[in-house]
Amino acid sequence: MPTPDRFYLTPRYVYNRIRDLVYQRAHPADPWLTPEAIGLLGTLLHPTDRGAEFGSGRSTLWFAGRVAALTSVETNARWHESVTLQLKERGESKAPGTRPAELGPATSTWAEIGQALASWRTIWTSNGVWDTAIFFRPTD
Repeated sequence: MPTPDRFYLTPRYVYNRIRDLVYQRAHPADPWLTPEAIGLLGTLLHPTDRGAEFGSGRSTLWFAGRVAALTSVETNARWHESVTLQLKERGESKAPGTRPAELGPATSTWAEIGQALASWRTIWTSNGVWDTAIFFRPTD
């Protein structure tokens, strides 16, 4: 039986990890999502869309150029500052409403997000290293 720290070092994981590293190097501006998720989002996002993400970084920079508004929830204050600076350096006019987690919810709306997502359609993608969940709100 493999030890817990070696459990993930299977030949399949090593192959997927190398494949992911090659993809990331070839696409440095793409978010850290699976290539399938990036392709899907590239066809589904509209400039009038509003989004929310948990965690920020390359995905924040990528989404900011494709949607009207984006709220990013980031738990690491230093990383929050870094991403905010990157957005300003890019001159991103639609900079997301990022908010450090230690400030708590901006409104009571965040308390309701979990309940709302339960009825949304979810598409999961995986490349053997990263998993990505994309949530779609049902149309009225």
